[in-house]
Parts: sequence; C-alpha cells; structure tokens
Amino acid sequence: MRNRHLIQFSLRKGIFGIILGLCAFFCGLALSVPLAGALLGLGFIAFGFFRFTPQKKWISAILAVVWTTAILLATWFSTLTVINSVIYLQTNWTLFLLNALVMLLVCCVIFIATANWKLSVILGASLLEFLSVANGLVYQFRGKELLSFDVLSFATALNVVEQYSATITDSMYFGWALWALAVFSLLSFPRVRAGKPIRVRIASLVLLVFSSFALLSLSSDVQTELWDTRGSVVNGYYLNFILSIRDSAVKKPTGYSATSLPQEAEPLDTSGDHPNVIVIMNEAFSDFRVFGGELNTNVPVLPYYDELMKESIHGYALASIFGGNTSNSEFEFLTGHTMAFLPAGSVAYQQFIQEKMYALPHLMNAYGYHSIATHPYHANGWSRKRNYPLFGFAESTFLDSYPQQNLLRTYVSDQEMYEFMWQKLTTKEHSPLFLFGVSMQNHGGYGYAGEDFVKTISLTDYPDQFPRAEQYLSSIHESDNALRYLIENLRDYPEDTVVLMFGDHLPRVEAGFFQAMNGGEIDTLDEQMAQYSVPFFIWANYDLEETYVEHTSLNYLVRYLLEAADLDLPPYYRAMQELESVIPAINSLGFYSAKDNCYRAFEDASPAEADALARLAGLQYNNLFDFGRRNFIYFGQFLED
Repeated sequence: MRNRHLIQFSLRKGIFGIILGLCAFFCGLALSVPLAGALLGLGFIAFGFFRFTPQKKWISAILAVVWTTAILLATWFSTLTVINSVIYLQTNWTLFLLNALVMLLVCCVIFIATANWKLSVILGASLLEFLSVANGLVYQFRGKELLSFDVLSFATALNVVEQYSATITDSMYFGWALWALAVFSLLSFPRVRAGKPIRVRIASLVLLVFSSFALLSLSSDVQTELWDTRGSVVNGYYLNFILSIRDSAVKKPTGYSATSLPQEAEPLDTSGDHPNVIVIMNEAFSDFRVFGGELNTNVPVLPYYDELMKESIHGYALASIFGGNTSNSEFEFLTGHTMAFLPAGSVAYQQFIQEKMYALPHLMNAYGYHSIATHPYHANGWSRKRNYPLFGFAESTFLDSYPQQNLLRTYVSDQEMYEFMWQKLTTKEHSPLFLFGVSMQNHGGYGYAGEDFVKTISLTDYPDQFPRAEQYLSSIHESDNALRYLIENLRDYPEDTVVLMFGDHLPRVEAGFFQAMNGGEIDTLDEQMAQYSVPFFIWANYDLEETYVEHTSLNYLVRYLLEAADLDLPPYYRAMQELESVIPAINSLGFYSAKDNCYRAFEDASPAEADALARLAGLQYNNLFDFGRRNFIYFGQFLED
C-alpha cells in the first residue's frame, strides 16, 4: 500500500540535524546572540526529523520552486551580512531580479551537467556562498569588494595572507547559519522528476542561452560599483561581479587613430653628467593630515619627514587604489599612464603587460643610466619578475638578496632596504645609477602581535579605539627613522643624487578611523579623493627650491623627477606637461579641473577637458595595446636599448 502521509519521520537525518542545531546554538553563544542561535538550532532539528512526501507531482513542483527561491534568497541575503550592510540596502526590484537571474544561471549550468534539480540547487548555492564568503574576507582585509579581476591577484594574496585576521561578526554568523539551514532543509523535500535527462538538458541549455542574452541586455546601462560596499548594496553582489567581467575588456578610445598622434617632436638631449636617481615607493606610506584635520599623538609620527619638506619638492599625489593592489600605483608611476582609462578594478601588471613597453627604466637607460629594481619580498608578487625586464630594468633583486636581519612585523624593514640600496649605490660599477625600490615594512594587516614590533604611537584623542591605526602609525614612525638614515648618508655622498619617495595607497585600518579624521562620513568626491591621496617628496643632495605641488597624480610624478634631476624631458612627458595644464591630477575616480578648481567625475568634463582626456587616453592606448603601430616619436625610440 502506498504511503499517503504528507510528512514522514526520519531518524537518521534527525540525528544529523541535532548535531547541526547544537553547532548553531553554541556558535550563537560564542558570538553573544544566544536567541538567534537557539532559533536556528531548532530549525535544523525540525527539518532533520521530518521529510515531505507529497503524492502529487504538482505539489512537489510547487515546493521545488518555493524552496529554490528561499535558498537563493538566503544566499543573496548572505552577501549583505558578510559586509555588515543589510541596513544600507539600496537595490531596486530590477537589479534584485537581475541578481536572481545570475544565481539561476549558475544553477542552470550545473543542472545541464547533472539533470538533478536538488543537486544543482545545492551545488549552485554552495558555489555562490563560497564567493560571498570570499568577498566578505577580502572586504575586511582591504576595504574593497572582491571582483573578477582579483582572481589574478590570488598568488600575490597568498604571500601576505598570514598577516591578516578575520573577524566573524554576529551578522555574518546569522547570514551563514540561515543559508546553511535553507540548504539543509532542501534534503527534506522529495526529488522532482522533470522528464528524460536529454530533454531537460536541452531545455535548460536553451533557457541558459536566452537568459544570458536577457541579462546582458537588461544590465547594459548598469555601472560597476567600486566604492566601499556599493557593489552589494546598490547593484547586488552577484550582478556587480558579473559586470566586472563585462568591463574587463579594454576598448579603443573614441576617435583614436595612431596616425592622429603627433609625428614630430624635438629630439631628446641625453648629453651631460647626470645625478644618481633613487625612487622609493613606500608601502602604504600616508599622511592623514590630507583630510584637513590634526592628528594628535603622544609623539610626532613623521618628524624627520616634516623637516625634510622645507628643502624638497613635495605634496600629495592621487593614486587609483585604496588599501591594496599595490602594483597599480607602481604601474602608474613607471609608465606615466593612469588606471582611469583601464577597466575598473583591473590589475594592470597582470592583465595588460604583454611585451616590452615604454616605461621609466627604458627612458633612464636612454640617458645612460644603469637601472636596478629591488623589492624585499617574493619575486612572484604581481608578476614583477616577469614585468621588470619588460620595463627596461637591467637587474631585479628580491627577498633572497636580503640578509633579513632587521625585520618589522616579519617584513624586511625600511632600514634594511635602505641599507641594501646604499650598498648598491656606493659599490656601483656603472654611473649614473637609477635605483627603484618597493618597500614592504608597512604592509597590512595591522593586528600583528609578534616580538619584532613595539607600539610607539598612541592616538591621544581616541585612546584604545583604533589599535590597527596605532600599529600602522607606529610602523611608519619607524619608516621616518629609516628615512633619516638614508638622507643623512646622502648629504655627504660625493656624487649628486636625487631621491623621490611616494606612498602607493592609504592603509586598510578601522573604517571609523578615516571617518574620525574626516570629521564625518566620506561621501563627496572631494572626501573620497582625500582617501586616495598619498604624500610624495623629491629631495637632492644639491640645492632644490622648496616647492609645494598643490595637485598632481602618480602618472605625472616622473616629470617632476626629471626636472629635479635636470634631465631633458622626452616627447611623452612634454605632451603630459601640456595636458597637466588642463588636467593636473587624475585617478580611477575622476580628475581635478584646473578651470573650475575642483574634482570632477569624468562624465562632467567640459569640452576642453574631454579633449585633453581623449588625448591622454590615446597616447596610453598606443603604448599599451597598439603594438604594431606604436608612435616611434613617443615610445619606439626608447625601446632600442
């Protein structure tokens, strides 16, 4: 006789439900949310002991649709809990449905392979949840959501992951537990027989193709969101991730033609005696006074740096990154290009460096320099070992070239790196020397508790409120001491030497710290630009007039360096100098308008500014992508070294 009961008892699954329920309850206790843990625990137990067994297919089909929807809702809800932004949700119904379409497409792909509805939903939801969890962790580490381009950064991230620690919040716990309960409850529902496997696979394939075109069409006008958690709260995380894939292709600038670039220019004068040139890209080196307020600490954070400003060219430069993706700042400086014309969130070092290209080392070689790059960390980070020779460096040294006897938070200290650079300078066999160093000492995360670090800086206005910020400030305080060592040695060095130092990005510390420095939420474009402004200075052991550069960006810094070293400007930087008069600073968020003395989004550019941006984009495209038609005047002649 057929069993006509709608609900059946299941002992084996019930025991498993008890185990999961106890786990949910004790996790709730550990996170101080016992009521949530108890309710979720009861849910696991209830769905464990009972199984739905409807006899009619249409009831099973309805339950399948309802519970698939519930599981995908729980999965989507989890994307907000992992970044603690549920209450900030701004997604409208259209964008919400597009996220649902993305999730259904994932399940549909698996269904084509398995022809099993229940397995497809479980595997699809698990894959989506894994992506959501990864996004939450990445956001904690660097204050930016995980996008498709970040897959290319995986090897580099593994090098430093041990320095970071994740915090599991009650919001994250609730989202994960609710998702796990929804998936577990699916085991209580019967299998839905949809027909012959070949037919359902073909039908699913047709649905997949149709839905993919619908997704592309309906999202064509939706912009990828990159600021803070806007990807999740405005677009919805899964849609935003797909949009980042869409935006990964580099498009030829509107109106671009290689023949439209100038074909004549004054030749480069490389004659004369040139000073040694040292460039330091100091990891996360920042000056929080850029927000306009005072940073009150027990002792000055950068006393030597502040004194040095009286005899240097200095200011703040716009970077295109915050809290991570260091190599993008390196790319902007060495090539003179900007991330503003590359896909949002992309990693230039790993996506767009394919062959030998114009960059500062090639230019320095044309002046007669011997170019050396050094980085006291692993050679595989950001593909530097591959890229440095393509940029023109004759030598590249990495962690294995350092004695590693002076460490700070397990990283080679700035002091040790400067000693290494000093040794390279004083024992050089070639003259002059161009030495480019990328430090590691101040790298995040800032929750380190080892013996090779002592906190020296405390925030007097916020006692014990921002321990990560205090660790970071203590670290750059040591950078200041190391800077004293280098500069004071160079004062007495017999050969003329010029030094440029700049930070690559601001650090990822407590979010509330930046709000405190800003005096409120960081909302306007001006306030956001402050969070992307890094300090720089150019000093020489010969007379340089103190100059404050009010507005610039990393892609323009080489021009200031060449002028300080009394080196003739090449055609590319002459063109850049002309464009600076209209666009004096630019990054991935926007640009500074010289006409209106304010920051603007790209879509708000005046006709003259739009023309300058188009010319800048055309030059960049020619060097990076139009290999067969590179403009010889700007780029080709410097690649013959």
